[in-house]
Amino acid sequence: MHEQFLKRERAAIPAPAADGGVVQEFFGARDDFALTGIATGYLPAGRKAVPHFHRECDEIYIVTGGAGWVHLGSEVHAIAKGDQIYIPRLVVHALESADSGPLEIICVSTPPFREGDFLVW
Repeated sequence: MHEQFLKRERAAIPAPAADGGVVQEFFGARDDFALTGIATGYLPAGRKAVPHFHRECDEIYIVTGGAGWVHLGSEVHAIAKGDQIYIPRLVVHALESADSGPLEIICVSTPPFREGDFLVW
């Protein structure tokens, strides 16, 4: 009865980012029923993601491993495993991993991230 809501893919295909990170989307715009996008992110040690913003979606990052910094507009905040970060649409942001190891996150976006809504600052 609710078969259409069950995703049978065992793993999403990892997508490499230009900054050396990797993003894996599990639910998103390609799913007709998804009101929220869910992805994991991985940023190798000592790297900074490309500063960017979104016109259409808000994001929540949940740090699941490692430590580093989140750049939010002109502010920089230290982050570590267990921290949660809310990023409203239009706020320029970027993650930066510590030299000691990679930074791993879960990203929740609403509405789901759509192609073309990654605007480099």
